[in-house]
Amino acid sequence: MSTTLPPRGSKPIMEEGETEGQFTIIWWGWFSKLNAAFSRGFTGTIATAKLTPGGSNGSMQFLNGIVVSQTAAT
Repeated sequence: MSTTLPPRGSKPIMEEGETEGQFTIIWWGWFSKLNAAFSRGFTGTIATAKLTPGGSNGSMQFLNGIVVSQTAAT
């Protein structure tokens, strides 16, 4: 999965004078990519933080948005 980062800089999110619904083309493209990524379901691994100072980190592995394995954090 490619990284979907928001547009750089201080680009306006709405067209000038709009209060709802009219995103600029730059933001519209980003929202579309983000929506597509969530619609497909995430495939990859995320790290979970350790719960105690002496503990260890955990992880969760997803395939199309479904957890397929987990290592519990301690």
